[in-house]
Order: sequence, then structure tokens, then C-alpha cells
Amino acid sequence: MGKGRVVWGPTTTVIEGYQPQSGTGSVELELAVVSPDYFETMGIALIAGRVFSRDDADGSPVVIVNETAARRFWNDDAVGGRNRSQGRPDAWREVIGVVADSKVRQLQEQPTPMIYFSSDQNPLAAFYVVARTRLDPAILAGDLRAEVLAVRSSIPVSDVGALESFFGDSLSGPRTAAALMATFSILALLLATLGIYAVVSFAVAQRFSELGIRIAMGARRGQVIGLVVRDTLRTVGFGVLAGFAVIVAAAPALEGLLFNIGATDPLTFVGGAVILMGVAGLAAYIPARRAAGADPIQVLRRA
Repeated sequence: MGKGRVVWGPTTTVIEGYQPQSGTGSVELELAVVSPDYFETMGIALIAGRVFSRDDADGSPVVIVNETAARRFWNDDAVGGRNRSQGRPDAWREVIGVVADSKVRQLQEQPTPMIYFSSDQNPLAAFYVVARTRLDPAILAGDLRAEVLAVRSSIPVSDVGALESFFGDSLSGPRTAAALMATFSILALLLATLGIYAVVSFAVAQRFSELGIRIAMGARRGQVIGLVVRDTLRTVGFGVLAGFAVIVAAAPALEGLLFNIGATDPLTFVGGAVILMGVAGLAAYIPARRAAGADPIQVLRRA
């Protein structure tokens, strides 16, 4: 179990040996005050150095930064580096560890520079208690509340619930937009498959006489069917490639609605292409097979 609080707002920090392009001498970092067990509880991996310990309570000021901050301000060599608040020129703090990046404000955000302070060195008047469990979080809500009150009965306990529930409100808009887009995408795919099937079937049916003549001239039925299917797939393939170009151009507008998947996800592209090409192949095969099975004499008379 760990406790922590993210301060919603940047902290102005001076980093030893780093000169910002703005010329102000300071940078803005997101700030969190956490206990020693916070990173393990939240599943945030330690990349370098160490995490906080209870011994830090009586030691010199220390901080931990995330990967993005370490890369941007210390060239990936943050452990041992120093930083301080802008208004306290002599209050340097040593970086003792680097942890993996985690989301700060939104799930869709790009990696954000983050700095962590020890709750033992910076006592909190209010904080969040976080606990990891393999059980249903709702089952442990009462026990967790009781444990906190057992430490100090005067502590007000509110907003007890699963972590997912705290994301619900902030994600309601993107979820609704994503659901609508998924619905319209499925309808568009359905219309595209129906349209391709109808157009290809009609186009192949128009070649009925040609195919009958080919068979009458000695072409094998399999050759005729293969010829039609190949011609159809080649034509539809050009259309699919053109569609890919349009999707890539429109992809940036979709990034804000996606999480842990890119707007140009290869699996999605390949899946859509396979469906469209499969429908086109089936639409070409059925009438081609019918034409290949027709009596060549009857076809020649109709021609």
C-alpha cells in the first residue's frame, strides 16, 4: 500500500547544469508527493537509482524523476543530479532515482516530465491512499476505510472507490465519441462490402458471353474463374491502396480518441483490407463459376 497526491499544476524548478531556451533559468515540472511504497503499489517501474525509504525522513532532501524528465534535462543521467525551487537558491535536492513514465492528467497525453517528492520529507495535510488488490476493489472499500480510521479516527475519509471509477467522468466524452465512430465505421464497412459485392457481381455478369466464348475456344473452367478473380482483385486492390492514403491523411484527427493504439494501427488496416478483398473475391467467384459452368453452345447462340 502507498499514499500519494498529485498536485494539479506545475512547479517551477531550477536544474543544475541545464539552461532552458527561454532564458529564465527554470523549467515547469508536474509535481507529486508520495510515500516509499507508492511506485510499487501503482506498478511504476524503477529505471535507475532507488525509490524513497523511511530513512530519508531524517536525511538530506531527495527527489525522484520520471524517464521523460531524465532524458530532457539530464541526458538520461539524472541520478546524482540536483535541482531546487526557483525561490530557494540554497535548497538543493538530489535526484536518487528514475522511474518509468506514467499518465499525469489524461490517458491520451504525451509523456510529461514529472518530479516526485518524499511524503516523509514533505508532510501532507491531505492525501490519497492507494491499494492494489486481486479482488474486487468494492469488497475492500470498507476494510480500507476502517484501517485508515484506525490510524487516526479524526482523519476524514471520502471518495473511496476503484481507480477506474475516478477516470469515468474524464473519459465519458472520448468514450461516447469513440462508440459513435465505431458504429459509423461498422456501417461504412457494411455498405462498402455490399457496394463492392453488387458492383463486382454486375461487372462479371456483363462478361458472361466473353467467358463462354473462352470456354468454347478451349479454356479450362478453372482458368476462366481464376482470370476473373485476379482481374477483380487487382482493380479492388488499387481502390484499397487509395483508401489507405486517405486514412493516413486523416489519422491525426483520430489520435485524441485512441489510447494505447495508433491511428494507423497496422492490424486494423490489414483487417479492413482483408475483408474488402475477400468480399470482392467472393463477388467475382460466384458469377464467374456460373459462367464457367454454362453450356458453351448456348452462350455462343446468345452472343
